Amino acid sequence: MREHLEGIRVAYWTAKHKPIEIIHTEDLGIIDKLRAEKRENRMVRALMKQRGLNNVRGGDLTSVEPYIVRFGYICDKERWDTIMAIIMLIMVIAYLVVDKYLLRQ
Repeated sequence: MREHLEGIRVAYWTAKHKPIEIIHTEDLGIIDKLRAEKRENRMVRALMKQRGLNNVRGGDLTSVEPYIVRFGYICDKERWDTIMAIIMLIMVIAYLVVDKYLLRQ
């Protein structure tokens, strides 16, 4: 939390939109950084459900672009477009393989 309050290693969103209030703090005791980050990610997603998908940023969701939910995953539009392009390419390759090796015998 010190990093957020002191502006050290903050996301572009946080640097641009200063936090209005601290909603929740939690003493996690002595744990490693990976577990603390996982906990932060879960809390961010819970707050997104409660306060609105595009009203909360934090953890691994720090894009300044609006978020969308597709198939239960949160992603920004640019990432979604990339995912769709990859899926379409895989489908085209699968079609070409099926056409070449199964349909033209």
